[in-house]
Amino acid sequence: MKHLIATLFLFMTAASSTAQDLQVAGFENNFGGWTVITNSNQQCGNREMHDGYAYGKDGANFIQLCWRIRGNKVLAFFETGESSVWSIRSFETLEFEPDA
Repeated sequence: MKHLIATLFLFMTAASSTAQDLQVAGFENNFGGWTVITNSNQQCGNREMHDGYAYGKDGANFIQLCWRIRGNKVLAFFETGESSVWSIRSFETLEFEPDA
């Protein structure tokens, strides 16, 4: 588990400059979809944060979010103005972005 967390911290702190450099982590959420964070900062870079998104079953209720790491937590700020905090342990490194 510690190795996974260390890997997640390392890859998420590096900004992505191209689609080939994109790295993602996520977890299956309570709405039957995924919550995903990326190392891209195209949407959230002006806030010194990284891009992410969440959606429910079959791609329902897709929403963008900006996120950053603080300690062992992921702080997320949604485009609706709401925020959330998750343990870094909630996320797993993903080889590909899940299909919405």
